[in-house]
Amino acid sequence: MATTSTMRTLVAVSALFCFGLGSAPLMAADAWQRIEHPTLDMLFTSPAADFSGYEQVYLEPVSVWYPTQSTTAADRVDTLRDWAARELGSAIAANGLEIADAPGPNTMIVRVQFIDFSDTPVSAQALAWKRRFTFNVEPGHVTMVAELVDASTGDTVVRMADMQDEPNELPDDLQSALTGWSTVVATAVVAPTSKAQLASR
Repeated sequence: MATTSTMRTLVAVSALFCFGLGSAPLMAADAWQRIEHPTLDMLFTSPAADFSGYEQVYLEPVSVWYPTQSTTAADRVDTLRDWAARELGSAIAANGLEIADAPGPNTMIVRVQFIDFSDTPVSAQALAWKRRFTFNVEPGHVTMVAELVDASTGDTVVRMADMQDEPNELPDDLQSALTGWSTVVATAVVAPTSKAQLASR
């Protein structure tokens, strides 16, 4: 990832608009159903989603965004990407799915981005950025946002967001969060059509 302020800003815009999770309404009430999930802050599914028939998962490169005032986040980007890719791959395989080299028939595309506020001090600027998001973002935490896309139709069928419960103080804290998020994302790919069951997993 480039370390210029411009690139960091562009990644921030991508996180906001690619996932539809920015300052605008999260999604139209008649187009998405919000699911109460035991661990995720936000989980939405498309009413038309059908989770049957997926045999492979195409995992897009993991993106990481961090605020310009962060002094060490740039050094963590590759580590966070590598950890996330490994955890996601393991969780997907544990659910009986193959990792595809490219999107194709019967394939679910998994897009994951992280907003890394790990070393962001509490400040007016940080709090102003926080208010731009409709999901939870706090200084000292990492937030995961993800969406699942049907590769055949291009339709997004699941959107989710979750912030670490505890401040990210140690590498093990983040590793634990990545493991949990990866399990939830992988489970969502193979979830039954009943959204109630998706929420209870």
